[in-house]
Amino acid sequence: MECVSLIVSILALLISAICFIRYDRKIKKQQLIINQYIIQEKEEEKRNNKCAKISCSIIKGNRGTRTLIISNTGLAPARNINVTDIRKIKGILQTGGLVFPYSLLNPGEKIEIPFMISLSSPDKINIKCRWDDENKQNNIYEQSLQL
Repeated sequence: MECVSLIVSILALLISAICFIRYDRKIKKQQLIINQYIIQEKEEEKRNNKCAKISCSIIKGNRGTRTLIISNTGLAPARNINVTDIRKIKGILQTGGLVFPYSLLNPGEKIEIPFMISLSSPDKINIKCRWDDENKQNNIYEQSLQL
């Protein structure tokens, strides 16, 4: 009788040890995956903190006046900002000053360039923005804006 109870207790101990080892391996694998994900997320956040994002928009005024707004919506300052010269587009009369390449545009800042359009102006214009930031040189963003 003592022999049976000894075998049962040894089997129970072995089964619980095997279950513990299997469960521990699964936990360690999951923890490794979670750690890799956290490291990847932090690296991506660091990279995003070094990136600037330049975008343009047009605000309509009265009597054919428009304002081209160039803004930095990224988290890093943009340097050497260069935008397509809109004075070369047929039907656009420049009234404000274009000073490109613009040396620095901090996050949240914007540049406003007023201009006028005539009846011969197109409905949409394509604008290409180029800039440098801490992450990369010669970033390019193209967009189509409606006049």
